[in-house]
Amino acid sequence: MSEAIPLGHVPESERVGLAHAALHAALGHPGVAGSTTGPLGAHVTGTGSQRLPGVLVIAGSDGRYEVTLWLIGRPVDLVALADGVREGVRRATAEAGLLPALGPIDIRWTDLATDLPGEA
Repeated sequence: MSEAIPLGHVPESERVGLAHAALHAALGHPGVAGSTTGPLGAHVTGTGSQRLPGVLVIAGSDGRYEVTLWLIGRPVDLVALADGVREGVRRATAEAGLLPALGPIDIRWTDLATDLPGEA
């Protein structure tokens, strides 16, 4: 599981900026317990100086970027949670001035968090 990636630095590229905004928005949603790189550690976006776990941003043929997030959800309605995460990603990319570059947002639930610290 990963911690939220703080915003506030200058991204190295539009793709990396989208990855930061999407991951930050997803991890800030109360129904998301974390992100994961997957069993082989392949679900990451590399920035040169760091790895953003659980997010891949790939250029599409239309000039926009497809965002795929691999997330660990809390036991809630996952369809509604995915819709909420997508809306958060759209808001975050708009605030970062990157909304025109945002393409489809795919959410992949890889696990459900059932034993969370501090919860009964």
